[in-house]
Amino acid sequence: MAAFCLCVLLLWAGILVVTHYFLNPSEIQQIISTGLPAEITTTLPKFKNLSVSYTCSEKHKPDVVKLSELEPFTDYSCTGLILQNNITITKITPSVHVRVDCDLTITDIKKISSNISIEFSWKTTSKNCQQELPNLHKLSYDCSCQKHGQKPVTVTSPDGGTCVITGLIPYTGYKCGVKPKYNNNPVSTGPEVKLQTKVGTPAAVTELQVHVNEHNTIKVSWHRSSTFNGPEGKYIIRLITADDKEVTKKEVKAKCTKCEVEFKDLSCSTTYKVKVTAFNGHYESDPTIKDISTFYNNRTVLGFRVFLVILTSVALIFVTYKFHMT
Repeated sequence: MAAFCLCVLLLWAGILVVTHYFLNPSEIQQIISTGLPAEITTTLPKFKNLSVSYTCSEKHKPDVVKLSELEPFTDYSCTGLILQNNITITKITPSVHVRVDCDLTITDIKKISSNISIEFSWKTTSKNCQQELPNLHKLSYDCSCQKHGQKPVTVTSPDGGTCVITGLIPYTGYKCGVKPKYNNNPVSTGPEVKLQTKVGTPAAVTELQVHVNEHNTIKVSWHRSSTFNGPEGKYIIRLITADDKEVTKKEVKAKCTKCEVEFKDLSCSTTYKVKVTAFNGHYESDPTIKDISTFYNNRTVLGFRVFLVILTSVALIFVTYKFHMT
């Protein structure tokens, strides 16, 4: 019995030796799959009970991983250890380059905009890795919006599906998009869409100046608003009494080169509020307000004094006349 077992072992060892010397690695065909999990289909010469166990590594990295553990969008060099009846014969396959690009596609983009933000939602599909997408924890997305001539505003969505971009300018056109990243490296170019934020509130006017010309005329001047954040642009100048009753108002187009108005024929010695706002057709800015008072009417006072002098003189003449007549 012992002799029989020894004969079998010698026969098996002989088969391994024959396989080792007559197996030509250049005759091995290796076909690499395009999806996840990664697979290599190997066609070996016609020796019995041959199989291949693959291991892979990234360039300049010592770590070795199994074929089933490969990540997408990563370059690997893989070699297979050839086994016969699960016993190595000290032969390996030629090294092959393996990289799985998941061919990501961003679809069904929906967007909701306010005056200063844009919210995106989308779906991600993959031709090669659809079933593995939920397990790709290093997959993230950059959402960005860019105004012409300015740097893009970008946020990262680690989970995908939605993102919100804030800090945008009201009533402004943007070119926006969603781009996938894997391990913080761009892996696909998503579609771009053109959007416009909604109308916002105009900026308040600055450097409001009020002056009294003559005794009952108020002159108002101000600097142009930096932005109207809407489709139209004009200024509304209101004259209000101290008890907040509107006396009158005027409107001036936004493209004024010299932004000023005058209110004439006002009441003398009266305190008014001058309120100036920017208006864009939808909203008014916060008002800029200043108080001012008109003067006494000097001509009226002078006329009254002359009237008193005349009246006093007439009275004196009348009294003198009466005195001489008696």
